[in-house]
Amino acid sequence: MYKKVISSLMLTLFCSMLLMNIAYGQDVTPPTGSIVINAGAVYTSSEAVTLTLTYADNESGVDAVRYTNNHDWGSEPWETPVATKSWNLTSGDGAKYVSYQIRDNAGRIGNFWDSIVLDTVAPTGSILINDGESSTTSQLVTLKLTYQDAGAGVDKVRFTNKNVWSTETWETPAETKQWNLTSGSGLKYVSYQIRDYSGKISASLWDTITFVVPMVAAPTFSPAGGNYSSSQNVTLRCSTESAIITYTLDGSEPSSTSTTYSVPITVGTSTVIKAKAFKEGMTDSEIATATYNINIPPSVLAPTFSPVGGVYSSAQNVTVRCATSGAIIRYTVDGSEPSSASTVYSDPVEVNSTTMIKAKAFKDGMTDSPTATATYNINIPEKVATPTFFPGSGTYTSAQNVVISCSTADVIITYSLDGSEPSMSSTVYSGPIGVSSTTMIKAKAFREGLIDSATSTATYTIVTPTPGPGISIPQEVLYAAIIIVVAAIVGVVVLLLRKSKSKSPQGYSTTKPKLYKR
Repeated sequence: MYKKVISSLMLTLFCSMLLMNIAYGQDVTPPTGSIVINAGAVYTSSEAVTLTLTYADNESGVDAVRYTNNHDWGSEPWETPVATKSWNLTSGDGAKYVSYQIRDNAGRIGNFWDSIVLDTVAPTGSILINDGESSTTSQLVTLKLTYQDAGAGVDKVRFTNKNVWSTETWETPAETKQWNLTSGSGLKYVSYQIRDYSGKISASLWDTITFVVPMVAAPTFSPAGGNYSSSQNVTLRCSTESAIITYTLDGSEPSSTSTTYSVPITVGTSTVIKAKAFKEGMTDSEIATATYNINIPPSVLAPTFSPVGGVYSSAQNVTVRCATSGAIIRYTVDGSEPSSASTVYSDPVEVNSTTMIKAKAFKDGMTDSPTATATYNINIPEKVATPTFFPGSGTYTSAQNVVISCSTADVIITYSLDGSEPSMSSTVYSGPIGVSSTTMIKAKAFREGLIDSATSTATYTIVTPTPGPGISIPQEVLYAAIIIVVAAIVGVVVLLLRKSKSKSPQGYSTTKPKLYKR
């Protein structure tokens, strides 16, 4: 009986294999595929992961797949193949393996696996400000840092003030870092976080230090406040380097938005100046105050110029005047400030090149006038060259073709033949001028942007020569003379013929002789 059962099973197995070979042929190649955990990530902080899967069999086709942790195949069920699958790693930090098997319809099995490091413990470390000092007068401090992670390892760190995290940038860890505290005196916090390669972030680590903000030195005035008989140029200074000084002139308290001091303040009337200094990272200075009592005698009026400063194309004679009677005007032309020792103005100042005139008026018992300044830009344009004639002026025995030229390029030449002065509206020269009788030619050249040329004059005297020995006579004269002579000869012949018909010669008969026969 036992032998019959075995024989029956073997026959069944043989028949099954025979049917599979008939259905799938000789399928001897296992199926192919792949498994990737969390898209190829090296680390994960969660046991729950996603498997990305491929599977293929070009012979009998894929039948089913199954999965296990750490290559431990037991009773894992075969499943229908899918492209992705959620999977839980085994607990405990460290390297984790997920195995993947693919079975084809011929019963062949392909084995595949991937690994990832599970890290569920956050990194740790410490922060110390200025080596543990309790206070500082500098806003810039030094942070001393430690960081460690037993799992994936430390990836990045970040910092903030006041333990508030928002958009702080993650950066490469270092053992020390320069850091700016928030402004204003008081207890300051610096927080520090550490992130490992699995994405785990440490709790906020922090340290404190008291920031004692130094005060900016109060501004000083030069000259100091007091009684003065002339205007004062008041200079403000602050001994704190790079401090910004602001001030007011109306008695109000200066603030950071008040007028910023940059140049000396001219004080011409009694004035109270209040000033305050500011610097980022420091406490504002105390307010400094200076009062200036100015008792100034009347001032001489500022000189005026005629013509006023400007751009001119010719030399100018500049007149300087002062409306204050009896004032003496002094001036400079080298850019220096006029003083009581400068040149006294008496006659118009000739300006034939670009010049700056500064003038000031003085009178005993009065305050010197303000300095008046006028700049004269003299741009005298080039003058067009005088036209020339060829041939030049002279006496000629025949007509002449006169050529006019100018050495200045791109000019327009005009001319006259009646002795008048040429202008832009005169005849424009375009080619040689025929001169057959005594003539005076006047020519002038013009070009935009240049001064017109001087007028050029040439006189041509044409003398007709008197014929003489050895002198050839023009054909027209010779023909006229011949005609006259011929006409005279013809006239004489005609006259003679008429006389011979009216009177016979003496002793001769005019009748035909008769013939007699013998």
